[in-house]
Amino acid sequence: MATEPTDHFMGHTFEMEPAETVYLPIVRASQGVPALRGAGAASFTWGWRAVGALPCMPEGPEPTPEPSPTLSFRIVESNEPSSTTVGTEVEVVIYGYFFEAGASPCVGCALLSDVEYLGPEISPPHRWRIQARVPGSLESGIYDVTVVNPDGLSGVLTDGFMVSEEEPPPGPETVTIFQDGFEGGSPGDWERIPAEDEYLWGKRDCRASAGSYSAWAVGGGTVGDTLDCGSNYMDDAETWMVYGPFSLTDASVAELTFQMWLNTEQDYDGLSWTASIHGNQFYGYVSKGNTAGWTSKTVDLTAVPTLGGLTGEEEVWIGLVFSSDGSIDYSEGVYVDDVVLTKTTSPLATAGEVPSGTREPSITRTRRRRP
Repeated sequence: MATEPTDHFMGHTFEMEPAETVYLPIVRASQGVPALRGAGAASFTWGWRAVGALPCMPEGPEPTPEPSPTLSFRIVESNEPSSTTVGTEVEVVIYGYFFEAGASPCVGCALLSDVEYLGPEISPPHRWRIQARVPGSLESGIYDVTVVNPDGLSGVLTDGFMVSEEEPPPGPETVTIFQDGFEGGSPGDWERIPAEDEYLWGKRDCRASAGSYSAWAVGGGTVGDTLDCGSNYMDDAETWMVYGPFSLTDASVAELTFQMWLNTEQDYDGLSWTASIHGNQFYGYVSKGNTAGWTSKTVDLTAVPTLGGLTGEEEVWIGLVFSSDGSIDYSEGVYVDDVVLTKTTSPLATAGEVPSGTREPSITRTRRRRP
């Protein structure tokens, strides 16, 4: 039974520069649009609609309003990928319908290279494909994608390809590895050495740089827990707080900062703030005497005495050590608060050099073993 012909115009938009007249076909198919894709026999009648000149169309004679019915129009549907950065060539696959071998694809008005006609997809929607390479010479912007068949007719995907400025490499990022204001549980993530003793580091509310609590070098342990605020420290003390191990393999900079309150016998009793790469031998600095209040201290882990730079190390420890000699005890001794351990990550991380001079006396300590 004969079927009444129905007009169809494919649902794709052609954006064209207003210039000399170009004609695109309107297809009337007795079996509908699928006949345009070669699905079964169909009869066609052709009409033409004047729509203006196509971008990047090769120069040539204006199409005649009486074209041969063997001509058809081209549709550019999509392309993958659809973007690149300035200066970067990229291989793309352009999808659409009615492409022909020998077609010339372009982005903007830049012809693409290494063009290969791939034919239709095996599976639905059976789009036809052209593979080509977008040059790296395009400036940043958004471009139309055009396919020009050998017969001169074209299809355009408006704003189909974007070229953006090259993204800068990720900059350094500062990461907090560990911090403790001693407002939570004690000893938290610290390892206290010895694990059990009369005197240990302990969380106390006697003094604080911020908040309500700090760590008192002799304020913990079986006897230290009972000390009143303001009590003297004992003779021959050696109390440790150790944190680690942590990794600095991706670090370009790393440092330990903390607040310290100090009142000890000058030249004999004091606090050492140190680092280690084995968890046994610790190297760093020592402060003795009186700070007349809270003061900020820093361990630059790119320049530790003896060890040098610790960036790139897989395992690093930090240690805070209070020690006293066998005579002359002062009130309270040492408090520590607001401990912050940070690293700055960078793909160009390098180890630092051993410092040639320091503002604080350097010290070497061997970690006490558990009894």
